[in-house]
Amino acid sequence: MGLEVYQSKWPEVVRVHEKMVRGENLSSLDKRWIKELVEETGWSVEDVEDEIKNLDKDPSTRVERYRKIFEDCLLSANELKEKKRNRQAGEKLWGAVIAL
Repeated sequence: MGLEVYQSKWPEVVRVHEKMVRGENLSSLDKRWIKELVEETGWSVEDVEDEIKNLDKDPSTRVERYRKIFEDCLLSANELKEKKRNRQAGEKLWGAVIAL
């Protein structure tokens, strides 16, 4: 999947990707986009940043990375559920599903 697919729907994410690939500093707006994606996906900041940086890679070459994110999110969801923090558990469970 090429970047043009993302460009039409999420140009702001493509701009962040391009900055990351070039090694440029991210603006406060760029960091807010990352924070929003963290909140929406339930993934860690590091996982979201890695995904954005590798946006131009074929997802099938990143299967192990997605499996790790899935396992981490599922483990977190179960731990949060045990603590009766159901909303956060649901967010992490959603993150696990997205990784698949």
